[in-house]
Amino acid sequence: MSALREPPRRVEEDLDLADIVVQLRGLRTASQKRRYRGAPPPLPSREIIVDLVDALVSALYPRHFGPADLAAKDVDAFVTRTLDSALHALHRQVELELALAKEWRGDNRIDTPLRAGDLVTEFAAGLSRVRALLDKDVRAAFKGDPSARSIDEIVFCFPGFAAIIRHRLAHQLHKVGVTMIARIIEEHAHSETGIDIHPGAEIGEGFFIDHGTGVVIGETAVIGRSVRLYQMVTLGAKRFEADASGVLAKNYPRHLRRRNGSRTGHHRQGLIDWRQCVAHPRRAARKQHHPGESTQRIIRRWRMNLTMTWRSSLQYLWKAARAGIARLNRLLAETGNSDEDMIFHVRDAGDEWRSKDLGRSAVAPRKP
Repeated sequence: MSALREPPRRVEEDLDLADIVVQLRGLRTASQKRRYRGAPPPLPSREIIVDLVDALVSALYPRHFGPADLAAKDVDAFVTRTLDSALHALHRQVELELALAKEWRGDNRIDTPLRAGDLVTEFAAGLSRVRALLDKDVRAAFKGDPSARSIDEIVFCFPGFAAIIRHRLAHQLHKVGVTMIARIIEEHAHSETGIDIHPGAEIGEGFFIDHGTGVVIGETAVIGRSVRLYQMVTLGAKRFEADASGVLAKNYPRHLRRRNGSRTGHHRQGLIDWRQCVAHPRRAARKQHHPGESTQRIIRRWRMNLTMTWRSSLQYLWKAARAGIARLNRLLAETGNSDEDMIFHVRDAGDEWRSKDLGRSAVAPRKP
């Protein structure tokens, strides 16, 4: 009981905080030297970006997200003040991102901090189009969800609409080249709604996410008009390509597309093209029925697509195996091991590979 009455000891008495701070500073400095050519530049502020996005949302929907006592005659003045403040704050954040990108990529980068004003002007010019798209999105939500009692309820309450508002803004920034700020906006929306949309994803008009928890839409996904998604849907990457050294490639289409008017139900992991989603061919046939085409014909078509998917996957694995064997041979050569029995040989033509120590083909030859 006497121990309970003793005053608590300060952390500094048990730990050498000065030594810990020195160690952290050393690690931080080393990391910054690897990333930057000179002194580390200032970073964009996540807090400021979140605040200015909330301001932009209130300018788009002032009756819903503006001041509670906002009168109809004062709406335009409120929108003017809000946009002026938000765009000035955005201008500074864009300057910081462009300065940071210049530090990463060198002086030959076109988008220098001096172009921040042009990029913000281009972004602002697209706000009316963003609002027009959002009006179609909210109407699609009202039409597609029987639980929705009014348009206002959707704007106020639906997490899917909250996510798509921020995606429309982030995508507008992403298009003009402000990619980090766009990603910050999307990640904040992800933390608030449980819906993860990359700002690079292209989403057509009339888009509706029902419920929304667990939805993932990747960077190069392309979604057509009037598409509806439900919870736990992943529009993820179909493949990850790598170069000869094993480094993952970037900036190439790797996510699937959703055609106009399609619906994707919960727990659908869309990791291949929609034309190749053949886990349940009969169920898929019912969903993708075309007038004049029999169910059996649709099933045969989808099974053929499955065969094509398998073949494509095997070709990808074959390329990866070739690259791995080439790296292994280089490592053996660098270590000075010239034993012929240790060197793997890959045929330049055909879909076969073999090694000297195996003495036989590891893949059955293709029938003529």
